[in-house]
Amino acid sequence: MTLRNVSLSGHLHLDGADPISAEMVYSAAGSNGATTTVSMTNVTASGSILPRARGHLILQKRQDPADTAVMTLTNVTLAGRRNVGLLNDGDGTMTVQNSIVDAGCSPEFTYQSLGHNIDRGTGCGFSAPGDQSNTRAELRGLTATGGFVKTQALRPGSPAIDRGDDAACPATDARGVSRPLDGNGDGTAVCDVGAYEAQP
Repeated sequence: MTLRNVSLSGHLHLDGADPISAEMVYSAAGSNGATTTVSMTNVTASGSILPRARGHLILQKRQDPADTAVMTLTNVTLAGRRNVGLLNDGDGTMTVQNSIVDAGCSPEFTYQSLGHNIDRGTGCGFSAPGDQSNTRAELRGLTATGGFVKTQALRPGSPAIDRGDDAACPATDARGVSRPLDGNGDGTAVCDVGAYEAQP
């Protein structure tokens, strides 16, 4: 599965399903050597999950040690008041780069950082170059900011502005705005972290 320039939002109510297992993106390698591969670029996932669930915005699950589960997140923004951003269950490979995990990670699992990520807490265990833990990304609310999908803009002074890795950054943000731009006005254009590129 490939998701690019996508916005996932709103309340998810799974009628009759387990109210504590509600996900916006759920990827599972079943058994007997099954393989799942998910790539997400310039994706914004935002919003609470109802009725009583805390839920996860993105969950990857590997049912069997013989299975292969691989998920790659590049310039993704995850935010949700009652959600956990990432859960990598079953020791699959979840690689995160240039991404904002404002909703945090389930800390009992492993997440591979390629750098330049922002974690609101410490549950993701990000420690690669450019990573920022215990840091609020200073996101605005989900709204139409141009282009075809809704995004969460970066507030002035956000630690996500000009803090990404240009080598890994897509050529545009989720709205189609060119990257990189000089979002902080210091004279040097650098890619922003997350799905939104701040314009000077």
